[in-house]
Amino acid sequence: MSSYTETSARSVSRPTTLTAAIGAAIVVAIGAIGNGIVILAGGLDLVKGLANQVIAKELGISEDEVTGLGDLGLEDSDFSTTQQLLQNRAYAVLVCGVLVLLFGLLMRKAAMWARILVTLTALGAAGFSLIIVTDVANGLMMALGYAAIIGAPVAIVLAFLPANHRYAKTVR
Repeated sequence: MSSYTETSARSVSRPTTLTAAIGAAIVVAIGAIGNGIVILAGGLDLVKGLANQVIAKELGISEDEVTGLGDLGLEDSDFSTTQQLLQNRAYAVLVCGVLVLLFGLLMRKAAMWARILVTLTALGAAGFSLIIVTDVANGLMMALGYAAIIGAPVAIVLAFLPANHRYAKTVR
């Protein structure tokens, strides 16, 4: 009589739901990290562009017309508070994005701790992305933000499907 079961004799394949959850976590991470990089790399020019966007919307004119008006008596120091605010948001979304990526990749064996940490960090990335998207944002920032916002609940739901739990118990 054999001492091992039939399931231990053959290798267990990773469920598609777990692969999809890892993929969704990577999408969230790309959106969040990309958004952080765009904001940090944009710097003062990004802030001025966003200010022109707001002024154009409020006055009902095009952004080119706002640019044609000149600097409106504003100096670089007038934008420093707004730039610091955007930088703080960028650092927050960047940290959450890196953590989602890290824990998403560590979720390969469907460990419960990794799935919980993906949930928490994906919620953080989605929350900070929501703040960025609902405030003043350019098109790229909005696209990356929505990728993180939509991908987070997908990753969370996929991570906790029953097939992943069975897989985690089998590979333990």
